[in-house]
Amino acid sequence: MLFRRNPLSPLFGFVKHLTVFLIVNLFLLLLNLVTGGEWWFPQVLFGWGIGLLFHAVAAGLAFFSRLVRLGR
Repeated sequence: MLFRRNPLSPLFGFVKHLTVFLIVNLFLLLLNLVTGGEWWFPQVLFGWGIGLLFHAVAAGLAFFSRLVRLGR
């Protein structure tokens, strides 16, 4: 029996990553506001945002390639 993954599974992984990104970075923003001092939050947001961007591109490419393969 041939097992076919759901073509949406790469997008589900990205949505999980995005959800964790938003929750954690909201917490870090609040932490930075409460503790005061140096403003370090944007560096964390930028660094993780680059990783999220690459994940979005990879998930989009995987999604469309699976759609093309399913269409054959």
